[in-house]
Amino acid sequence: MEEIPFLVSIIIPVHNVEPYITRCAHSVFAQTYPNIEYIFVDDCSRDDSLRVLNDIVVGYPNKQPMVNIVQHPFNKGAAAARNTGLQIARGEYIYFLDSDDEIPKDCIELLTGLALSYDVEMVQGNFRSIPDGWCPHHIDHYDQAESSTDRDWIVKALLSGAILPMMACNRLVRRNWIIENKLYFKEGFMHEDDHWNFFLSKYLSSIAICKVHTYMYYRNPTGVMNSPSNKVFSADSFKAVLEDWVQNIGETHRKIELDFIFRRAFMYYESSEFSDFEFLEYIAPLFHYGVSLRVLKLVYTLRKKRLMPVALLVVLSKGILKLEKRRW
Repeated sequence: MEEIPFLVSIIIPVHNVEPYITRCAHSVFAQTYPNIEYIFVDDCSRDDSLRVLNDIVVGYPNKQPMVNIVQHPFNKGAAAARNTGLQIARGEYIYFLDSDDEIPKDCIELLTGLALSYDVEMVQGNFRSIPDGWCPHHIDHYDQAESSTDRDWIVKALLSGAILPMMACNRLVRRNWIIENKLYFKEGFMHEDDHWNFFLSKYLSSIAICKVHTYMYYRNPTGVMNSPSNKVFSADSFKAVLEDWVQNIGETHRKIELDFIFRRAFMYYESSEFSDFEFLEYIAPLFHYGVSLRVLKLVYTLRKKRLMPVALLVVLSKGILKLEKRRW
């Protein structure tokens, strides 16, 4: 008798995605891999997302026994929706997909093939952004080994920002490994992918990488990250994320983690989600030598008095931090 392949649970948060859920749902039901559990978590949508989804499921009678649609009683956010999916998932591996995106029909088959070949905790897929070039999450540039068990390289790959994307989507991750290491998403704020990736790097010891495009990442102008009304919430969220990171810096890969935190903090500062001195307050615990921090405060004081353009501020800030890094 032919062996049944292991079960994969696809977890899809759903919230006000009526224009996109049809595309997403059809893409998962069209997968060539034969053993999939489909978990949709409706995060209290205010539009007709749930009705549209239910209509689509009716058209796939052979998939219905493996479809689980869960409803939150109130809006909890994407992190909570993913956690809800994790709590009920039965698959050996988990795959996260955003409901305004889609996956090609061979996505799960390609990723599970690598999981079987290398027996890894995680398989990273490649992204195609639509329209082309709008987002740098793809790994077309990747030219290294197809798998690795080198902890130093894995941590660098996850945190460097230049090797692997920060997104939680498009990764096949062993469910028991997530549960054992308590790698749930922190609820109640945005930037949950950034937060999760940092803690993921502390435990991941085996990875395989698929260079084939297994995810179509669409630019969504109405998405939560693009909403002007979420600007303050986004800033407050990143403060919570940054605070959590600073409190959990390890010793084994301290330099890589410090560099990661500095870079992400500057990224959010440059997108105007921090005020000058508030930004410095959050990164102050990372400095071992007071001189760098004092010089940075002087630079930001000049900026606050409008005596220094933003471009020069960024250049000087990065230069000061490069000197600080030499002492790590």
